[in-house]
Amino acid sequence: MLSIGLGGAMANLFLRYTTENVNLTTVEIDAAIVEVAKKYFGYVEDERQHCVVGDGVQFLSESVRKVIIQLFVSENSFAGNKFDVILLDACKNTEKVVLCPVEAFLEKSVIQSMVQTLSKDGLSFQHIPFVHVFLSNAMIITGNGIFR
Repeated sequence: MLSIGLGGAMANLFLRYTTENVNLTTVEIDAAIVEVAKKYFGYVEDERQHCVVGDGVQFLSESVRKVIIQLFVSENSFAGNKFDVILLDACKNTEKVVLCPVEAFLEKSVIQSMVQTLSKDGLSFQHIPFVHVFLSNAMIITGNGIFR
């Protein structure tokens, strides 16, 4: 499972204590957020959960690159480089509102990278606050025809 955006690590903690078989890679752009999640919210990295400090868009691009390389190198299944679930929870706080997801994840090329990073029957979930109906409509319009 891939989670983009850590925040207070609530999704990570939920999965840690309610599942046994989930391996979770989280990508968080801000190292300070990772430290706050560890210090104040009980986030723990171990053999089942780890966090990569970096840009989620770049992580997706690199994941797609690895999948393509694996296709050329091996005739075997390349599912090991893909994720069964992607949780997009990358948000940005402004003075007046929290924007979820951040604009970069509304780009068609990024949505295509998400699809290419998902396993054959994989699922993608996006955190879109109800008050941001315009963003959910943008995701639907942009994603239409990409997700099948």
